[in-house]
Amino acid sequence: MRPGAVKEARNNRELTLAQLGGTSLTRSAIHRIETGRSKPSMKTLVLLAERTGKPISFFLPIPSQLAASQFELERLTAETRFDEVLKRGSQILEAGGLDGHPEALVHYWMGEANVRLIRPEPAIGHLDRALRLFDDHADPWMAAHALHMKSSALYLLDDPESQPAAEAALRLCRELSPAPPMLEARILNHLAAIAVNRQEWQQAIRLYDRALSAAEPLRDLRQLSLMYEGLGMASHHLGRLTQANEYFSKALSLYALQSDMASMSRAEVNLSELLIQAGQLEAAEEHLERSLRYCHEHGVDRRNRSYTTVNLARLRQRQGRMVEAESLARQTIELAREGGELLSLATALQVLAGLLVPGGHRQEADACYEEAVGTYRALGLIGRVRACLIEHAEQLDLQGRSREAKSRWRAAALAGAGPGESQGEKLIAFR
Repeated sequence: MRPGAVKEARNNRELTLAQLGGTSLTRSAIHRIETGRSKPSMKTLVLLAERTGKPISFFLPIPSQLAASQFELERLTAETRFDEVLKRGSQILEAGGLDGHPEALVHYWMGEANVRLIRPEPAIGHLDRALRLFDDHADPWMAAHALHMKSSALYLLDDPESQPAAEAALRLCRELSPAPPMLEARILNHLAAIAVNRQEWQQAIRLYDRALSAAEPLRDLRQLSLMYEGLGMASHHLGRLTQANEYFSKALSLYALQSDMASMSRAEVNLSELLIQAGQLEAAEEHLERSLRYCHEHGVDRRNRSYTTVNLARLRQRQGRMVEAESLARQTIELAREGGELLSLATALQVLAGLLVPGGHRQEADACYEEAVGTYRALGLIGRVRACLIEHAEQLDLQGRSREAKSRWRAAALAGAGPGESQGEKLIAFR
């Protein structure tokens, strides 16, 4: 142990001895570790790292160039300098002479950096390699972290396997002794976000409540921000509008404290959803335009831009500004196709279809509805499949195309009574 490291980390986090120990370690045990009279096990060290928000290497002396490189990757990750993590990690791997557990750690940090940069494909390659090596070297602690990150990468790809991977990560996390509370909170938060996207509102609230309980003593602003945003979304769709507004406001305030422009952009869109439902279109427009400004001025990733533009298209449709709405919907479709963002793509196709029908563009509208339904179905979002089919059937009835309308009504009935319609909200809850 590096002398003074535990006390320094505890003071930085403003934790008491009891808060740092929690239910796993006594105050006196923490005091003995801080004063050097007791050497912590690896399990205890993982717990201390989780609760103080420090990488494990923060507590250790630097005995070699390899360890120094590992420390550098962890430090760069903690400082959110993800491009530098990828550059340095590539240099370490290209230098050769690295295998086993040290190689696994490099792949893990590079995988996390890619996830944080919204680059899921390369992330999965690194994380799969890390998982194999962690398994070979019997490191379930890092394996749980890597599996959680892989689930996050799958989530970014709209891959339904994200949920089973997250559930497996949660099981592995809870088998650890002591269990790392922040990792558990992150996984629960991620599962709650998946529930929101599946429109399982009550389940989402239960998961967010459990995540908040796990994270509460650790004061992780990032996780609390994400949880409040998710609670706002779930409360919104359950009709608890006052409570939803309070949650969204808390999330925005916490994101602002962290200067997290990408998350602020997304939260502005989520708050606009609430205002549109309340009929406050001008206020909703202010939030959406602010979100778009964050995207342009701060280099926010394509995924957030497509999320903002599709919701702005819906607002313009509500305002009767149909030409602008169509332009924004087409812009979103182009962005979403380029980035493989299937949920934004399906939502934009559904919006565009509804805009095309009044202009007599029936063939293109039908094609948009069909592609939207197929995309929702591929994502396993049966509630949205059903809602889109119903909308298409209603449009066909209005056009006097009763035979075609009946087939859509029948398909909607066969799709099952899933949750009601929702238009494309997606939480990114893995960080």
